Amino acid sequence: MQYTNEERLVAWGLAGRRLRASSRLSWSLVNSIRSTGSSLEEGIQAVASRAAVVLNEVGVVPLVDAHELEPLSFPAPQSFDER
Repeated sequence: MQYTNEERLVAWGLAGRRLRASSRLSWSLVNSIRSTGSSLEEGIQAVASRAAVVLNEVGVVPLVDAHELEPLSFPAPQSFDER
């Protein structure tokens, strides 16, 4: 089964790694997560639920149930130069 980058990212987080929202977090990733649900929070929940399946298939027990994730908030995008 092929997994999206969003699913891998959330799977990494559910496995206990700390993810930081920083300038390295691509806004296209945020928009992609947002597009999976009617809100950013619902999109994250949908991706997290699928990511839990990824973890289960590789035998990793998530430290956090996908339904217990608190809604994440991201700062408004600031203009930046992609040079």
